[in-house]
Amino acid sequence: MIDQNTFYKKIGKRIKIARNEAGLTLEDLNDLSDLDLSKGSFSAIENGKQKIYVYQLYRISKALNTPIDTFIGNSEEKIDISEEDIKKINSQ
Repeated sequence: MIDQNTFYKKIGKRIKIARNEAGLTLEDLNDLSDLDLSKGSFSAIENGKQKIYVYQLYRISKALNTPIDTFIGNSEEKIDISEEDIKKINSQ
C-alpha cells in the first residue's frame, strides 16, 4: 500500500498531465471546474502538497471530460484503500 503523500502526489500528477493534454492553464481549469481555487492552491494540488477533496476531483474530472478513476489509479497500479485508511485520511 502506498503512503498518503505518495497518493496525493500521484493524483496531482495525473491532473496536471490531463490539464496539459487538454491545453489548459491552471486558470482555465479553475474556471471550467467552477471551484474558485487560487492559482497557488491548484498548483499545490497538482504537486501533491495540498489534499484534494472528492468533490473537487469530481469537478476537475468533469471539466477535463475524463473519468474520475483516471486520477485515482490505473491498470498498472491499483490503489487499495481500506475503510480504516479512509477514516484516517478523513480525520486529518
